[in-house]
This record gives sequence, structure tokens and C-alpha cells, in this order.
Amino acid sequence: KLYDVERDRYIADWDLRRIDDLIKKAELYFSEFLLNEIVSMIKYRQDLKKEELAKTLEKEQENIEIVKELTEDEKKEVVKILSRDPFEYVDEVIGFEGEVKGLIVGELENRKALFLSALSYISSEPIHCIGRGVPEAGKTYLFSTILEAFPEEDVIRVSRITPAWLDRNKDKLMHKILFIEQIGGAESAFQSLHVGMDPMGRLRLATVQKVGNDWVPVEIEAKGPLTVLSTTVSISLDSQLESRVFSLYPDTSEEQTKRIQELYQYYEKLKWEKDEALERIRGLRNIVRWLRDFSIKDVLVPQTDAIELPPYLRIRRTRPRLISVIESLARLRQLNRAVVEVKGKKYVLTSNEDIYDAVEIMEDILKRNIRELSVTDQKILEACEKLEEEGTEITSREV
Repeated sequence: KLYDVERDRYIADWDLRRIDDLIKKAELYFSEFLLNEIVSMIKYRQDLKKEELAKTLEKEQENIEIVKELTEDEKKEVVKILSRDPFEYVDEVIGFEGEVKGLIVGELENRKALFLSALSYISSEPIHCIGRGVPEAGKTYLFSTILEAFPEEDVIRVSRITPAWLDRNKDKLMHKILFIEQIGGAESAFQSLHVGMDPMGRLRLATVQKVGNDWVPVEIEAKGPLTVLSTTVSISLDSQLESRVFSLYPDTSEEQTKRIQELYQYYEKLKWEKDEALERIRGLRNIVRWLRDFSIKDVLVPQTDAIELPPYLRIRRTRPRLISVIESLARLRQLNRAVVEVKGKKYVLTSNEDIYDAVEIMEDILKRNIRELSVTDQKILEACEKLEEEGTEITSREV
């Protein structure tokens, strides 16, 4: 009767010591058959525990962040590259135009701006970018290819996120790159995303959790900063989101389409070289790891007085992002830059070259972002300005 009624309890509730005691009693009172049945239950219980433990370990393993450490030889190789012009080296590896072929053709400003923006994830002032344009413009390809240059342990790729995912990630998002394939996949989490994109942003979730039989109020905090990258085909963006990002518009001209065809043709004939190009881009990860683990992160911009932008309202958030691009460039070139120490803290000093290069890369991007214009809108505006200079009547046909 005990066996029939209590069988499941042996498995579900009793610990091994209690069952062990039962076995000793069973040797005296139970038949050999019943004793064998109890032994079988113990083995079953042990198997359950092993399976449960294996699942727990597997789940914990997924949450363990494996950070690759550079060997001494790798460090020396990175320092050798950084001692020259690392930004030029990076672009040569990524771009298709040089003797050593990369995987991105054209898009000179966009690919440079995107790399520097993504590199800002190691700083306290991250830069966020959204690729905007029609389908088949190459937005996702551009972003995905650039992200191959960054350590896989620092890049989080998702198709969709919820507010709870952001709120409950605690410190796992700190100094990470969050790539959302389509920004529409984060629509329900925009409010939390806005806070997380702020350099000083901390996501605080006030909720309740069950402790015993009671519901207890708790606060869950997730710290930033994180760098957010995404793409969209939408003409308009959430206004709070748009004010926090650089919008990058891929080149949709016929000339760019011809260049892309040339890239396709080249790798269609030499497929193995495409794999080699991808490996070279992934080889840039060690440069980023060195900057993440060993570089001076803080940068001073002595030339800041020379940087003047028009007094549009959007400049209030755009100017700090432009400065972050300049700092990101100087951080990459720091082995060729002066370093000062103030109150025990080291700073890299930007040079005039960093200012000129950043402005050259960002000028057209800034114009479109400040004026909130797409590439097509910008061309129409430039055509109207040219007609006005020539004294020609501005009509649709003339434009």
C-alpha cells in the first residue's frame, strides 16, 4: 500500500538520504521485488537530478561572457599597425578600391562614419546610427560588414527586443554594440531604448516579485552606455529616437550600382578571395580589443572653439555626437598623438588632422541630419540653390 500510494512522492519529494533509510527498512520488511523497485526509483531520481543539473549548467554557460585576451605577439602586431595610420589601414581592409580587395565598394563617408561610431562603444560617449533608405539599398549589408570588424563578444545582434529584455539585462549591455536589424523590431521598447542610449542613462524597472507567499516591490537596474545601430525603410522615425542618432543614407545612384556590379563580378570569379577578405576584416577585431583593454579612453579636443555649427535646435544633441566622432578618431590614432595627465588622469589630445578628417567624413551627413533631409531631398535643395544663384526660375522641370 505504501508503495502504491507514495511512489511519486519518492521521486518528487524525498531526498536520497530518506530513501536510503527506507532501503534499510525495506531489507527487513519488503519483498525482494519491492526492494528492486525502490532501487529503480532511486536511479530514476538520480537521472532526473543529472538532467536538471545539465540543463542548469547549459543555461549558465550561455550567460558566461567569453572575452578573448590578446597574446603578446598579437599585442605587438596591433601596436605596429596603430603606430602607422590605423584609420587608413582599417579603411583599406574594408574597402574594395585598393590593391587588397575588401567587401564594401563606394560609400566612403558612410563606411568611415559607421566604423568610428561603432568604435565609440568603448567610450563613455557612444554614437548611435540608423541606416535609412529604400529596400535593396544595401543598408543591412553595410552595417553587418562593418560589424565583422568588432569582437563577437561585444556585439549583440537581434531582430526584435522587448522593454523587459532591456530592463532586465542589468550590466550586460554596458559598453556593448546592440545591432537591431530593423528598428521597427524595437518599437515596443523605444522608451527604454531612449534612456539606454543616453551616456548617463540607467534603466530602472519598478516591479514586484513573489517571495514565498508575498509579492514584494523591487527595483531592477540596467546600466549603460551602449551603442545602438539599426536600419529602417521608414521615411519617418520616432522623434526622440531621430534626435539621438546619425541617419546614414546609402548611395542609390546608378554609379554606385555599377560599382556594386563590379564587386559581384570580381568575387563571382574568385570566390575564395571573398572568404579571405572577410577574414581580413575579422582580423581588425584585435585592434579593437587592444583599444578596449589597453588604450587611453579619455580624449581632449583643444580645437573645439574652431568648430561652429548653425544655431538649429537639433545642434544641441548633434554637436556632442560630432565631438564623439573626433574623439573616436583620435582614440584610434592615440599612439601618434600627444598625451597629457591632469589630476592623475591621462587624456589623448586631438590634432588638427583629426578635426579635418572628421569634418570631411561627417559634413554631408551632418547637413542631412540637421536639416532632416534624405539624400534625394538634399540633391533637390542643392539644385534649387544652384538655380537661384544662376537667376533661373525655380520650377519642377528646371529642378
